[in-house]
Amino acid sequence: MNKTKLTARICVLLAACILFPAVFTACDSGEKWTEAQNRKAVLITIWFLVEDSTTQEAVEKVQKELNYITEQKYTTRIVLKALKRGEYEAEVARLFEAYDDEQARLKEEEEISKSKEKASKEQARKEKAAGITQVVFDRAGHQYHGRIAALAEGARQAGLGF
Repeated sequence: MNKTKLTARICVLLAACILFPAVFTACDSGEKWTEAQNRKAVLITIWFLVEDSTTQEAVEKVQKELNYITEQKYTTRIVLKALKRGEYEAEVARLFEAYDDEQARLKEEEEISKSKEKASKEQARKEKAAGITQVVFDRAGHQYHGRIAALAEGARQAGLGF
């Protein structure tokens, strides 16, 4: 395991240790029962290692007892995921890989958006040189978002009026 992944795992573990008590202490803020009913439910999934002798029934019993307390008082549901060492390591690796894939996808989308904005600035300069100063985007009642928003923003920055 390389040093970066180990550091990331330690950071995740520390964040979980810090946030877990904060969720429960923040839930019991002395609010009235009607306010607590309107609060959005929270789901916490806890992954942990078990020995071969630990049964699924035992895990379910612990989960049931935890939820008896947390669902009524804190509007929080806890799901316990008991895994043996090999399963746990495989699942942690899968989750880190999924996170890395998502970060790569977001970076790629950002790069595409920047390239669209750059292309639209260049196109806007050409249009201004041709004497066009005002443009109209027909949104057909829809909002700008994604690549179209980047295109429009680049054109605005280049000085075209909408």
